[in-house]
Amino acid sequence: MRFSFSQTVCRGVLLLAAVAVATPAVGAGMSRELARQKVVDQCVYSEWKHKDRRDTAAKRCVCAAKRFVRAMDEEEFAAYVRRGKMSRIHAEKWNAAMDKCD
Repeated sequence: MRFSFSQTVCRGVLLLAAVAVATPAVGAGMSRELARQKVVDQCVYSEWKHKDRRDTAAKRCVCAAKRFVRAMDEEEFAAYVRRGKMSRIHAEKWNAAMDKCD
């Protein structure tokens, strides 16, 4: 079975939409692994906006997300889950992780 370009694009968009719906938001009961995956997704999305970073975005984001989630103690992780976004302290840890993954 062959698909036209527009059919392929439509299927890709539907797949991305399904993944977005299936990916839970940061919230209570989130595991560190799920948080790491969410951070990777957000990072790649952010890095992809910069053409000069696209070739290394996935590798850097996976590396940094791993370091970032490991660097948080239980209290910091709980605060990250509660807030659903990074605080100043989280941002500092994230920036340090990204610097180590260059």
